[in-house]
Amino acid sequence: MDPTDVAWMMDYIRAMEQPLDLEAEFRDSVAGHYGPRHITHRDGRLYYSRDTVEVSAQRPLRAVSRDTFVIDGVTYFRLKVAFDEAGNPLALIGTYQGGRTDESPRDP
Repeated sequence: MDPTDVAWMMDYIRAMEQPLDLEAEFRDSVAGHYGPRHITHRDGRLYYSRDTVEVSAQRPLRAVSRDTFVIDGVTYFRLKVAFDEAGNPLALIGTYQGGRTDESPRDP
């Protein structure tokens, strides 16, 4: 197994077992619409959905770091929040295992 794959999986496992506890104000600031991607803050957690904001389609996020999240049950993908100099979220960057990325700017 490639060492980068091992590191990728270890980050996922660590986030599942011991996610960072981010402040409610920070979670509120990250929540929003980013083109087809949506992050919702409810019940003290962040949730992710793509192309829908229906509660039934939302998947829990767990923080790997302050700006990077994994999705419960999804090992090949993670989200990174890009911030401006003032700390405002600008975009979500989807990162796939293997290195491919795509970016979704935050809606105005």
